[in-house]
Amino acid sequence: MDNLDIDDIHYDRKIADLQSRYDDQYDIIEELEGQIDKVQEQIQSIMQENLSSTSIYQLLLAFDKFYNDFNEAEQKEFMRAFIDRIDIYQDKPTNGLLDKETLFSIFRCL
Repeated sequence: MDNLDIDDIHYDRKIADLQSRYDDQYDIIEELEGQIDKVQEQIQSIMQENLSSTSIYQLLLAFDKFYNDFNEAEQKEFMRAFIDRIDIYQDKPTNGLLDKETLFSIFRCL
């Protein structure tokens, strides 16, 4: 735009054309910046989930080391912190399982 000759008979049209092209490029840049922001938010979310998953995994790896040191009351309290609900079959099923479903509270924070 700076190199256009102001005395050119098509100066106004050239300026309008260049301005239109610049505007189009700025629209593309704005759209790409929005997409970059969304991807960065997704990356941050994945990193937070991974951190939570990693923390829980590390806790589960060390579980047997400290759980056996608890007395019975401490063991029950500890399990209450991790389990929301256990659904048990009324009649013993043929597959030998006693529980239908166990809902762990730790999976709600993932």
